[in-house]
Amino acid sequence: MPIKLVIFDFDGTLFDTHRSISRCIKLTFDALLPAQAPSEAEVHRLISSGAGLQDTFKALHPDAPRHFDEEEWTATYRSLYAEHGQPLITPFPGAAELLGTLRARAISAAIVSNNGVAAVRTALQNNGLGGTIREDMIVGDKTPGATRKPDPGSYVNLLRPAMRSCGYADPVDASGVLVVGDTEGRHLVCDQYRWRYIGLV
Repeated sequence: MPIKLVIFDFDGTLFDTHRSISRCIKLTFDALLPAQAPSEAEVHRLISSGAGLQDTFKALHPDAPRHFDEEEWTATYRSLYAEHGQPLITPFPGAAELLGTLRARAISAAIVSNNGVAAVRTALQNNGLGGTIREDMIVGDKTPGATRKPDPGSYVNLLRPAMRSCGYADPVDASGVLVVGDTEGRHLVCDQYRWRYIGLV
């Protein structure tokens, strides 16, 4: 079946966000627990594993979970990310051309990310890609109905209805969905959906 929808991961797939994430994790520790900042190697390992923000801080915080205020750490990080992280984000070479090609071929594109939707939208806008992906096709970690990858809930609950609003029949046959990410284990979803995986290294 022809591809109707391509679902992209954000970090490490469409955009190079490693420096921005690493920098803002360091700044968060500088602000909240400067005496016990983690090593760069440990931060790099967690970023590369694709761990979500909350899981990352839980793994790095020496006193978690007893003396760890998840909301405070997440809010501090996101505030710092907006100021210090966004300027460090750049799209990978060819990302803009790829999104343009999909649009020209009438293939819908979506982003499912562990980031907040606002951070993804800002990165797209700052890099001249605003409007390349519809607002309702960007799913973040706090989007109501979203689930953590590789669970297919974000597709079932959010993207499939959005595709229906584009005029596709319901249900959109998942064999026409391509999932693109940088870590196979997080993006190859349930066999029942038969989603095809492309790894970008």
